[in-house]
Amino acid sequence: MKEYLQDTNLGLENLNDLYNDTMQAVRLGYWQLDIVNNKLFWSPVVYEIHEVDPSEEVDVEKAIKFYHRDFQDLISEALNKAINDGEPWDLELKIVTKTGVPLWVRAIGKAEFENGKAVRLRGLFQDIDWLKTREQELLESQSALKEAEDMAGLGSWKWHVESDNHFWSEGRFKVLGYDADEVAPSFEAAMELVHVEDRPWVEEKVRTAIVNKESYEITYRIITPKGELKVLVDKGDFVESLTYKASYYFGIVRDITKDHLREQKLQESLKSLERSNRELKDFAYVASHDLQEPLRGITSYLQLLEMGYANLFDDEAKMYMDSIINASTRMKKLINDLLTISRLDTANRQAEQVDLNEVLSIVKANLEMSISESGAEISYAELPVVTGDESRMVRLFQNLIGNAIKFRRVGVVPKVEIEWEQVGQKVGFKVSDNGIGIKPDYFDRIFTIFQRLHTREEYEGTGVGLAICKKIVESHGSRIKVESEVGKGSSFIFELDKGM
Repeated sequence: MKEYLQDTNLGLENLNDLYNDTMQAVRLGYWQLDIVNNKLFWSPVVYEIHEVDPSEEVDVEKAIKFYHRDFQDLISEALNKAINDGEPWDLELKIVTKTGVPLWVRAIGKAEFENGKAVRLRGLFQDIDWLKTREQELLESQSALKEAEDMAGLGSWKWHVESDNHFWSEGRFKVLGYDADEVAPSFEAAMELVHVEDRPWVEEKVRTAIVNKESYEITYRIITPKGELKVLVDKGDFVESLTYKASYYFGIVRDITKDHLREQKLQESLKSLERSNRELKDFAYVASHDLQEPLRGITSYLQLLEMGYANLFDDEAKMYMDSIINASTRMKKLINDLLTISRLDTANRQAEQVDLNEVLSIVKANLEMSISESGAEISYAELPVVTGDESRMVRLFQNLIGNAIKFRRVGVVPKVEIEWEQVGQKVGFKVSDNGIGIKPDYFDRIFTIFQRLHTREEYEGTGVGLAICKKIVESHGSRIKVESEVGKGSSFIFELDKGM
């Protein structure tokens, strides 16, 4: 018998230890208030939650003061209703511990009566701060998700295919034009809105993806319950959860109607612009080409006059004749430059491997007279091979070097230096001279067709050379810019595609 009682006591002690350990683990304590004697009892966990030493005596008034001031009236009212009306309570409240730490707690209590009078209160007290924090984080995440969905015009969804259980976020209801309580989420409810022309292939695409457990992304039209036409992008990903031994589809649907309409308008504008550019280029080419014929006639008759009747002209008439011939020559050069510009836009660029060393040999041969007369020095290291159109490369470098020679300083031998370096998949070039330089105000203007910074008497030309350079560089997918200082020279900087 004695051994039996010892075993029983040991079992009860173990059970009590297990109980206390459990209460400690879940931060759950109990309390009791003797109303008659005004004695308050707290279990060890309750003391621990309040961060109060168990040896410290606590009464009801002191216990209520631990509650945050926003909750003191609420707990006092709960106590009074329990004592007077027998009404139990189960509340989530906030306390401030003895060390000043705010905590969310769950307070549960009820009254016990004898002879119709409340004699004691007892209940449970639990630290739920971690739970409230998680709950608040979840609410904030849900709020952030809703805000993000509203801003991005999208919604999310989940579909457990086997159980046919669907979840739609508030954003998806909104994208589809439904109120959240208007329809139960389902595949059928979504398909019902799909445009009749799109519905067959959309449903087939989704069904096929499900059978093969594949992800999918589709763009289709819907008609909302209010009759609005929308364009949506719907993306679904197959997810297999090893933890829960279940699979489902998770997806995002986005309203791209505005983007779609903008894209349509952009494409229409591009087509219109291409048509206008084509017509303008054709006009420039035809006009320039047709102007050549009457100009040739004018030049021919002037030459006949000069040859057959020169002896009849006085000095003034000869001066007029020379002026007309010079003007005709300038007109011919201007028309040729205009033809060059129009051909750069209309002719297809032949991408080939171009050795710039050979290009510079051609350029120097073409400029042989100017180089010889000016004594120009052109320096460069071994040049690279680039991808481009050889004839355009010749014109590009010829125009830049020719300008450097033309716009030289009086009494100074023109020097042109060509530098280059690898820039990723490009080759960067810098063509520098020691000429008259350019004011910063004119940096953009010099690349505009027919823009001249000097009079024809100072420097010959039509003002088209750098405009041609700009067209050539842009046709090779790059941009050209200038760095210059008046009286010291200029540098033209651009990139070309690296050769293979």
